[in-house]
Amino acid sequence: MKQWTYLMLLLLIVTILTSCGSEQESQPEQPILSETENEEAEEVSHSAVDGEKTTPSSLSPVTEKGIYNGQIDSHTVQIESENGVNAYQLSDKTLEQIESLEEQTSISFTYSENENNQLMLHSIEKLQISSDEPEIITETGLYIGQVDPHTIEISINGESKAFQLNEEVQYNIENVPENQKVTFHYYKNGEQLVITKIQSIP
Repeated sequence: MKQWTYLMLLLLIVTILTSCGSEQESQPEQPILSETENEEAEEVSHSAVDGEKTTPSSLSPVTEKGIYNGQIDSHTVQIESENGVNAYQLSDKTLEQIESLEEQTSISFTYSENENNQLMLHSIEKLQISSDEPEIITETGLYIGQVDPHTIEISINGESKAFQLNEEVQYNIENVPENQKVTFHYYKNGEQLVITKIQSIP
């Protein structure tokens, strides 16, 4: 009788162990990534983020008015505008456009700045002055001095001329010493010559 009891108990234990082993084998194994695969995945993720940060933004073209001072070399011109005197790089298109321009001509021009901080000239043309607006003339000469609060005297090619000052220049003329070489912009108002801008030449 005892032998049958022991036999049944042993059979039960074997059955339980066999059942547990089958359950463990049926569970799917989780894939284990190697360190190399993990590093590659992180690099791809970082590259995507870095790529978004380093994408350059495009700069929109700007249109301004100014004075065409002439060519510096075969690929560069000098233009004076409200932003000062700057050099602009020419394209094939603008190289053809400047052929019809004379120095000290009032112009309208469009440019943009590239990734190398160069000013690229896209178009340039002579500014069409309406009948209501006087033509601005640019000259250089020797500033002799002030005749009265509204008038100064400048010698151009040895000939002295009287020029009227607009309101802005009246405040700035004190900064220009006498007998100083200057460049200036003016327009004709009947018999009067009215200066709109004047600055010393070093």
